[in-house]
Amino acid sequence: MNIHPLYSFSWHPHKPCILLRFQNVTVLLDCAVDFASFNHFLPHLYDERSRLKCLPSFRDDLRYLKLLNDNVFIEGVPEVHPIPTLPMNTVDYILISNWQSLVALPFYVNNSGFRGTIYTTGPVVQFGRLMILELIEYFERIVFDDIGKKWKDPSIYCAFANAPTRNPLEWMPFYSKDVMEQALQSITTVSFNQPIVSVLSLHIFVHQVGYLTSSSTRSTHSRSIELEKLQDADALILTSLGRTPELMSQTVLDTLKRGGNVLMPVSPVGSIFDLIDVVSRSIDNGGSILETRIYFISPVAKGALAYSNVNAEWLSESRQNAVYVPEEPFCHIALVRNGRLKLYSNIYESFCREYKTPCVVFTGHPSLRLGDAPHLLEMWGNDSKNALIMTDPDYPLNEVYRPYEELAIRAFYYPIETRLEFSQLNSTLLPIELKPKVSIDLWKSC
Repeated sequence: MNIHPLYSFSWHPHKPCILLRFQNVTVLLDCAVDFASFNHFLPHLYDERSRLKCLPSFRDDLRYLKLLNDNVFIEGVPEVHPIPTLPMNTVDYILISNWQSLVALPFYVNNSGFRGTIYTTGPVVQFGRLMILELIEYFERIVFDDIGKKWKDPSIYCAFANAPTRNPLEWMPFYSKDVMEQALQSITTVSFNQPIVSVLSLHIFVHQVGYLTSSSTRSTHSRSIELEKLQDADALILTSLGRTPELMSQTVLDTLKRGGNVLMPVSPVGSIFDLIDVVSRSIDNGGSILETRIYFISPVAKGALAYSNVNAEWLSESRQNAVYVPEEPFCHIALVRNGRLKLYSNIYESFCREYKTPCVVFTGHPSLRLGDAPHLLEMWGNDSKNALIMTDPDYPLNEVYRPYEELAIRAFYYPIETRLEFSQLNSTLLPIELKPKVSIDLWKSC
């Protein structure tokens, strides 16, 4: 097989950014952006009287560096860390397999010299666009003067007790809506099982390289991968193999029964659809808490729930069949209809007048740095009856919770990991006749 070495540029196996060089074609498998840089910024809160608005400065000459429990946080607009790669003018094709990769795409194609072709699916574009629009609105709510880059001098930030482990000079502001639209306009969408007639597809067909991403192995509501396509593959590239915990439902029930509220910071697409299903069924089985309301608060809440019902070809067979009968593939439509699930764009308009407790609130952002989640966490944080449940494996509780450690609220981390365990990659997943000659696990390569 005439293929040059494979390069993995991402330090996160579950956020792949992989370069494949063939004899005449260079392919980038997914793009990646790291949001861990958010952990070094103070949460954005709407209440100017908040305790986080009255923190002492770390240095008198840099008043935006705030000291909290011996840690230093930047009072400014959070920045992201695009994962650096090769010069993009050498890339012929980009394959985008999931909405998280789409969020990173504009950093790779806008003003980068890229002149190639981008392939992804319709649902990835739809849900990725919603995720981007939510982030853009959250950033637009933050108003700070430009703080400059002086603090990014190693002689300054290395003195932090929680000093960044990655170079802050590589961090960048999030992009605008115009930049998003420019990137999305250059995408070629493909349908389920649609062959791509191009130089790219010929090379992949000839060399038979399989690319098994986390998004292609999720089994909760998406359609299963058709493994027959991997027959006689020479190599199989694996990213982000994990597991799913089971304690979240009981914590929700226990909190509601003691009269507390449950805050679940989430992204508006992805596992949110399954989480609503799980929480609503838990409430149904809870007896005395049947009247508990569920709130989904996001600038794109209505669009996210609507899109989840219109992409039938990508759903699992059981959910796909529900599309064509008088039944919704997800329970959230019925929940909205009977008033048990309420949708709001933000917390500072009608929600603050209408919400009832105890309740379960899904809102963003899971970084706990922007969006409505930080404000609700501060509002409910002084009561130990309440609970914060973090489920996004990209935002571990021990990394995002430092500004809130003084609060009385109970905080839990149940990462909802729908990706495969490495141990599952056996004859059950890949029958012997489909096993490739080589399996490349990027987690073990890092």
